[in-house]
Amino acid sequence: MPGADLDEAVEKALLAAGRALALDPDLIEPRSVLAINAQRQGDWIGSRQIFEAAHERDPDNPTISLWLAEHYRYLGMIELSKPLLATARKAEPNSPPILTEMAMNLYFQGQLGEGARVTDRLWFDLGHQTPSVWATRWFIAMEQGEFGAARVWVGEAPFEADRSVLLAFVDRMETGEAPDQAALARPIQKAIQEWLPPWAAYHMLDLAGLSDSALQTLDDEARDGMFEESFILSFARGSTLWNRQGRA
Repeated sequence: MPGADLDEAVEKALLAAGRALALDPDLIEPRSVLAINAQRQGDWIGSRQIFEAAHERDPDNPTISLWLAEHYRYLGMIELSKPLLATARKAEPNSPPILTEMAMNLYFQGQLGEGARVTDRLWFDLGHQTPSVWATRWFIAMEQGEFGAARVWVGEAPFEADRSVLLAFVDRMETGEAPDQAALARPIQKAIQEWLPPWAAYHMLDLAGLSDSALQTLDDEARDGMFEESFILSFARGSTLWNRQGRA
């Protein structure tokens, strides 16, 4: 069973991390294993404590700064994330992971033009063509009203995709009309099982105003503990689901 395989892999990783830290408490990578497992268990406070302790040990380490910045973004704490990213980027200005985190932060803050410039640099100049970079640039294009560019960008998706699902979403964002909302939601939810990253699917459903389907996706994907529901629910800018929760 996939779940059993995941649990076994996590258990082995935790054992290895524990042994490594027993030999050398200053090692970086084992701490990330412990922190990510804490997130998987829903222990965001414990995860934060692990990352912050690592950062206190080595505040100039760009990898640790990046990890802690990511953690803060997951929880919507962008103001705490920004100085850590600045520290990391000063040490490694061309690091794709650091620039990707910057692009995500800029998108979350609504700084779409700068976010587009960073994603374009990652994609075209550095060749860092990952799903997160692709999706961030795609969502930025639609928020900027560049729907033609968003349709072209569908062809650049770095995974085996049903282009019709993505193009239907662009149409929905451009027209603001969805005569049959279930007809839009069903293909997106089906695509999660086949090729679409769940976080991208959630964001699509939320932006399209399909909050019930977004919540169902959130619930389904959170069952294994790997979906970052805290970060999803902290994204207040333009989020249909967030606004609905705020009115509840």
